[in-house]
Amino acid sequence: MSDPSLDDVLELALRRTREMGAVYADVRLQDRRLTLMSLTSRRSGPGQPPRESWEVSRHAQRGLGVRVIGPEGGEGFSAATDLSRAGLARVVSEAMAGAASASRRTGRAAGGPAAASRAPGGFLLGPPVAGVAKVATPRKVHPEDVGVDEKRDFLRTYASEAYCRPETSMVSLAYADSSGTDVFASSEGSRVETDSARVVLHSTVEAERAGDVFDTIESLGGVGGLELLAEPAVKDLAGRLASRAADWLGAGAPPGGEMTAILDNQSCENFVHEAVGHSCEADAVEAGASVMAGKLGVEVGAPGVTVVDDPGRAGTVGMFLYDDEGVKAQRVTLIEDGVLKGYLHTRQTAAAMGVPPNGHARARDFGHLPIVRMGTISLEAGDHDFDELLEGVGDGIYLMGKRGGQVDPARGVFQFRPDRARLIQGGELGPPVRAPSLSGSILDILRNMDAIGDDLCFHPGGCGKGFPLQVIPAGSGSPHVRIRRATIGGEGGRGR
Repeated sequence: MSDPSLDDVLELALRRTREMGAVYADVRLQDRRLTLMSLTSRRSGPGQPPRESWEVSRHAQRGLGVRVIGPEGGEGFSAATDLSRAGLARVVSEAMAGAASASRRTGRAAGGPAAASRAPGGFLLGPPVAGVAKVATPRKVHPEDVGVDEKRDFLRTYASEAYCRPETSMVSLAYADSSGTDVFASSEGSRVETDSARVVLHSTVEAERAGDVFDTIESLGGVGGLELLAEPAVKDLAGRLASRAADWLGAGAPPGGEMTAILDNQSCENFVHEAVGHSCEADAVEAGASVMAGKLGVEVGAPGVTVVDDPGRAGTVGMFLYDDEGVKAQRVTLIEDGVLKGYLHTRQTAAAMGVPPNGHARARDFGHLPIVRMGTISLEAGDHDFDELLEGVGDGIYLMGKRGGQVDPARGVFQFRPDRARLIQGGELGPPVRAPSLSGSILDILRNMDAIGDDLCFHPGGCGKGFPLQVIPAGSGSPHVRIRRATIGGEGGRGR
């Protein structure tokens, strides 16, 4: 007997969950193609031809995940790549066994089947959600229409452009594209089919002079096609990174202490994603592991500070139209004019807090359960140009780019490292310095934002969360921002 079609897979899996007594079930089916390419190009000295090292892989990602709520109210999940009838029966049985085990661990059996079945999904998911849609994200040049050789030439073009400076010693590129179909179906009547494509290019350019080495990083891409990596934009990025890396050779140590700081777009969006976004994810709030818990309606930032998460923002790497629970993704205002207004929710966290879900349940792939995640988070633009931000600073520091960092949402503290920095001296940009750290209290930084730029822009990134760890694409955006009394961890003299 032949294997079922993809449409039949959904119906067969849901029918099997009903036969086994599930009071709620959903199935997430993925059928995607991925291309991963990396190029490391290195030269031993100015004028020397670079040596290339390549890694290229193409593979399919096809499988399904089944989540159930059993008759006693426990939740179970299982995933498989075997879509035969026997494979479907096995994965549903495993999910139901997980639900029974969860009921025993949590003691939910005391509520009895009636308590769990009063509404589909019982007390875990709240009121039923029945989304029906067939959607596609926009793209002009489909990644599957461009061959591997052409993509290889594209990366070589970037690397060649990055050698425009004689100091360039190494170029490292990581390219990824993903395209295909994701289907969500539930026992509540949801059926959402999404056709999407995503392309991302991560770039590192290193410069060297007389034994001094400096490298700088940045990324391009988003949800869409290869038009997001058009040649003019790629060449511009390669040239900018080559100039940055060379210009920061010989940069001195940064100052340390409390001073006024201006954060560029990427440095501020790093803070907004890590410190604000994760603190506003409702699973952390519900667990009491967020500084934002219990602060709805409370002033947590300076006037003018508005932070939103908008999964529908076109072109960003975190764009999605429906989440992995079949809920239509919504723009959520987290902070408005300094006041905390809301949190990001799955159906479970929304039910626990007595509010409607807002479409922020995301899973890395069919093999993982959805958890609360950001889509594209941003600090909204103000009305100051960059010169106005500088005029308000005597001596301080200008932080640029992002390298990562650490945040503890429960304690409300963070430490981040930008990519590079420049001194500000007498209201004007001074010499380059190596990247210091920015640390302190999340709420203090939000309250000390005294001027917000008018140049909002967005960059792609990744975000890791959960046990097991789920790394997903996440977009973020910010304008330039001026922060008073920022704590800078450096090695040089104290700034003001």
